[in-house]
Amino acid sequence: MNVFLFGSKNLSVHVLKELHSQNFQIKGVLTRDQEPGMKIWHNKLNHMSLKEESSKLGIPIYEDISINSKEFEDIFSKADIDFAIGVFWGEIIKERILNLSKLGFFNLHTALLPRDRGSFPMAWPIINGEKFAGITFHKMGNGVDDGPIVSQKKVAIEEEDTGATLYDKVTEAGLELFKEVLPLFNELNFSLSPQDKSKATYHPRGYPYGGYIDPFWDSAKKERFKRALNFPPFEGHKEEPSRILKSYKTPSVRVMIGFDCDRPRGSFISSDKGQEMANQKILSLETINKILEKEEIPRTYFICGNFIESMINNFGLKRVKNAFNSMSKLVEIGDHSYSHKIVKKINTRPDKLPANFKEIKEEFQINTNLFQKYFSGQDIVNRGYRTPLGHKNGLKGEFKLLDTLKNLKVKYISSDLRDTNDSLHPKLITENGNIRQPYRYENGLLEIPAIGWQDTAFSGTSNTKLFENPPTNLLEILTYYQGLFLEANQLSQKIERDVFLGLVMHPYDVSFYDKDNSLFPKIKKELESIGGSFHTYGEISNHFDN
Repeated sequence: MNVFLFGSKNLSVHVLKELHSQNFQIKGVLTRDQEPGMKIWHNKLNHMSLKEESSKLGIPIYEDISINSKEFEDIFSKADIDFAIGVFWGEIIKERILNLSKLGFFNLHTALLPRDRGSFPMAWPIINGEKFAGITFHKMGNGVDDGPIVSQKKVAIEEEDTGATLYDKVTEAGLELFKEVLPLFNELNFSLSPQDKSKATYHPRGYPYGGYIDPFWDSAKKERFKRALNFPPFEGHKEEPSRILKSYKTPSVRVMIGFDCDRPRGSFISSDKGQEMANQKILSLETINKILEKEEIPRTYFICGNFIESMINNFGLKRVKNAFNSMSKLVEIGDHSYSHKIVKKINTRPDKLPANFKEIKEEFQINTNLFQKYFSGQDIVNRGYRTPLGHKNGLKGEFKLLDTLKNLKVKYISSDLRDTNDSLHPKLITENGNIRQPYRYENGLLEIPAIGWQDTAFSGTSNTKLFENPPTNLLEILTYYQGLFLEANQLSQKIERDVFLGLVMHPYDVSFYDKDNSLFPKIKKELESIGGSFHTYGEISNHFDN
């Protein structure tokens, strides 16, 4: 039978030798031996070279081409391939390529599918405290490590196993599995069992959690994480951040104030109501900035690009720039998308059409250009991001979106303001005992949770019915904050580390209940009474990164 092999690392060489020993006709090998990352495997771990071994056997070798390219398609089509085998190959293969072989494309994936699809499949079972790892031989589908299974082999995870020792175990099991299944192809006697999608787990590209230990993990998980990343080609783990912010001696409450400047609306220039709203928005920004500057309170503005353009068209560049006071050392500019388009369809809002990932990328670049133009002097490249309409409405579990934001070099996100029961009073400690504090997604992107209220609770809309006992006046709001700060302070003393509160607000809505401009001075007084302090979201992000 005619076979094509594409792969890397030692296991691919073992597969090559086994195919050759059983007299399969290897029509070609696609390899990545010369890529910079692969040199580490060869030089530090003494891995065999798939290129060199194929050359010894006189097998055609192909490099520096994508498996999805027209060039590869032409090569493959001419070779009359019965089946193809992939080993440690990172590309998702297009359907037109998958259909080129008679029996299909098959893959050796170093995990017990459908669990642990994606990257670092041998690290994750250790990190997650699982009893077994393993390897799967399966037919490739259109997605990441999907497609029906031919056979699997389990490998027990011992308490002392590291990423390195488990890698060796799984590689050995992979060779054994391949020796078992290969004769079935000669006899055309293999069966395919569909994967149970309900049990599937996926891990995005990138170092697990960016290599960072989460300070809020328990000691057992921290230890497992260290063992999982104990693997010579890789950097290993990065220690958890200091329990207390730099320059502070005792743990306390650290508060970030984030203002969402969103929903620009085309009605700004087309209706009396829209113009009235625009007037109120810029007045609220001007007033709030003056107060916060006087009180020396740092803040982060999460801005929609369309909002900036609309406001400049209405009021001129000078006034808008002054309203944000972006040159102040106390101001940070964050990203809230360009158009305030949601990223996931919401059943209760059929009028809101979600953006696709291409649009998210395009909007981010538009905002980059706008922010550089109007907010020069700000760190625009390393800005944070807040998802329109919150985390629950688009980010949670959406690895494609998380990967998109990570690839855009977003420094942090603060998008889960509606993550805890869609409540006006989200708890700092959830029912299962988890503390709502900054954490990293699997791909390393840092989430800084936001705690706050829905803007609709204060702007007099019918949506107030969504909330249990929404505040109606400034005193009730201050009482809410006082309770929040005290709870956080008690928690900080209990866990002996700083507790972080991200407060999300809308300047426009603040203006409806803070008639005497006393909200922020009073918030400051309450915070300072317990030894707390104000920070930008970016400052907290730097703390967790450094």
